[in-house]
Amino acid sequence: MISFKNKVTKFLTSGFEIGTFKYPLGGIWGIFLGIIFSLALNQVNLIFKILILVILIILLIPLASRGEKIFNRGKDPHCIVVDEIVGVFLTAMWFDIDKVIFLFKTIPIPLYLIIVLVYGIFDASKPFPIYRIQRLPRGWGIVLDDIIAGIYAAISMAIILRIFG
Repeated sequence: MISFKNKVTKFLTSGFEIGTFKYPLGGIWGIFLGIIFSLALNQVNLIFKILILVILIILLIPLASRGEKIFNRGKDPHCIVVDEIVGVFLTAMWFDIDKVIFLFKTIPIPLYLIIVLVYGIFDASKPFPIYRIQRLPRGWGIVLDDIIAGIYAAISMAIILRIFG
């Protein structure tokens, strides 16, 4: 029988059970939850967003470690999506994601959709040093690789906005 603490851990690390939806989407569910979270906090002061980010990272590393052990599906199982949520939030927190930009001056695209795409590319491709960081033990590897992907995506978004924004 699974304990209440383990049920809560599974519920939270899987993004309210959304991470347990059937594959092949895996972390995509967490990315979408991250965008929803970011949209909800879009108008909040940047200092407060940074504080939220720091608190989330501090809480999620041990929570993800526990979730990995409870799910017992190997290293960084796809059902744990809180790492994608915080990675997307880190990317989005610097921008007004309600904004629409125009590609080639004619194609309107909501900024949050570009964030989904750019973050997803970095999360999936794992350029240096993301792949190495992912190999860190337990929650450290689970969360920190998505933090680095979020940093890369935020820098890329700043460049995209400089060109197209």
